[in-house]
Amino acid sequence: MKVYIAQIRVKSLDLASNFAQIKQEVANAKKRQCDLVVFSELCVSGYLLADQFLNDDFCQELDSYNERICELSDGIAIIFGNLAYNRLPEITIGRDGYKPRFNAAFCCYNQEFINNVAGFPFYIKHLNPDYRYFDDSRYFMSGIEVEHRLNKSIIAPFKLFDELVGIEICEDLWDDQYDLKVTSNYQNCDLVVNLSASPYYQGKEYERISLIQNKLLEYQINNLIYVNCVGIQNNGKNVLAFDGESMAWQNQKLVKVLSDNFTSDKTVIDYSANNEEIKYYVSDDKLLNCLISSIKYFDEEIFNSRFNWIIGLSGGLDSTINLALLVLALGPEKIRAYNMASVYNSNQTKSIASTLAEKLKVKLFNGSIEEIVKANINTLNAYGYQVTNPSLTYENLQARTRGSLLGSFASLENGVICNNGNKVEIALGYCTLYGDTIGCLSPIGDLLKTDLFVLASEINKTFDDEIIPKALLPEIIGDQINWQMPPSAELKSDQVDPMKWYYHDALLKYLIENPDKGAIDILEAFISGSLQKSKLGKWLTYYDLAKGDNFVDDLCWLLKTMRLAYFKRIQMPPIISVSKRTFGYDYRESQGKYYESEKFHKLCDMARRV
Repeated sequence: MKVYIAQIRVKSLDLASNFAQIKQEVANAKKRQCDLVVFSELCVSGYLLADQFLNDDFCQELDSYNERICELSDGIAIIFGNLAYNRLPEITIGRDGYKPRFNAAFCCYNQEFINNVAGFPFYIKHLNPDYRYFDDSRYFMSGIEVEHRLNKSIIAPFKLFDELVGIEICEDLWDDQYDLKVTSNYQNCDLVVNLSASPYYQGKEYERISLIQNKLLEYQINNLIYVNCVGIQNNGKNVLAFDGESMAWQNQKLVKVLSDNFTSDKTVIDYSANNEEIKYYVSDDKLLNCLISSIKYFDEEIFNSRFNWIIGLSGGLDSTINLALLVLALGPEKIRAYNMASVYNSNQTKSIASTLAEKLKVKLFNGSIEEIVKANINTLNAYGYQVTNPSLTYENLQARTRGSLLGSFASLENGVICNNGNKVEIALGYCTLYGDTIGCLSPIGDLLKTDLFVLASEINKTFDDEIIPKALLPEIIGDQINWQMPPSAELKSDQVDPMKWYYHDALLKYLIENPDKGAIDILEAFISGSLQKSKLGKWLTYYDLAKGDNFVDDLCWLLKTMRLAYFKRIQMPPIISVSKRTFGYDYRESQGKYYESEKFHKLCDMARRV
């Protein structure tokens, strides 16, 4: 069998555009005399559409594309993923009271749908993920539930050209946490096809290749095609990028890998030939490419490329990186940068902003916020308040002034605002509500400061120039950190960020990605001495946290600050997701008081004696 793998960019809710791509790729597959063309999961509509999947009119129209795609199958077989809406006469209502909806895969040939060998008209995703940003069971009836309703198994291969083809959808392969093992039903198949809409996060590619190879061995599968989509999708708070990296195995050997750089791709694999095994590798600068692609696709799909992008350019690390990302994604002509200085902004950061804008050919507007700040203080005084300098109110007033100005600049320039916050700042609320929390998108909101240090070098390599100045980056010599310019909000004299870089980055990463363990594990590791012997040990010493009292005080400050800052995170713009736990619908929080368990208190007392 000669198979055409179509890794297409799926645009959320753009049914006509996605169908046009499908139609074109089917035509391309026919030209290359292929027997079968395969597409990804929910390739007509996109995956993360939230309650749009509850709308009857939308579901009916989406389902109608199944017949349209089937009509393209004259002389070629097509396997594709799409919604199956109210298509089973035996099941007329879902458990939620709505008409039944299925995340399905269809197989058609010569303009007819093919039943599987058990007589079922399409494949239904059996393992619905209901974790992180996935809520599949809210929208789709699983194959398991259908089997319970019908009291029979519906997992069976489809017969194509006298060969048995097992079809499954995404999570069906990631079965370690489930009792049902879908892939094990396809041990005697000539080919297994997995249709996926699998979002990227750092390290995902290695997990993916390892999982598939292990499943091939575990279930004695020889030939498998994994087809993933590319593009972005979002749930309102998290923007997810899909990297593609579709793959094919023959005789349990990897023989094809499509682009993993978030771009459409296609390939042909002839299973009648003996294809050579290839070496697996991950593209360089994948994180950088993820951010660039996400910004580009977000601009195209959400704003139809109509707007300019407005960014506050302070000359600090976060804003310089974001400006570089915007230029790489959209080009300099669409960017407007604003340096809104106060008396606390140093000449060095203003110079960095000016030099960067010149290098990137971005239009930079320079100005001062001092008169507006003074006018606000006078107004507050007229209301009977006495705003002193320095004070937190005075600092926040500067940040909110900048936020207000950016909103006005966006209106004047027909633009949208880029948010400059990083993950550590967002975690600890080191941002001013309605000041530096505003924006339509947060490109680096899922990146620790330490991630930005690495990203800066990738950006400089891409431009073959020192776009991000070394003065903004730390130099680690032995157990010391040397800064030419320590990170600062520059809202008062000699201000330095309160975060303990490298240590707090790692601590927050662990707390966020391990909600089941969290602070208890960290305290126990400190008490046992294993934390001091880990990679964090030198930072404990550097920040004088090896003493029990200091360690506990710092940990409690971080936990409490993070908890109390949630009211700001609720109002943050959507964040490009690149980690295993992103603020939003991925790392889910409720608003409430700060809580410490009895066990936590006991461990704190023990840690103080270390």
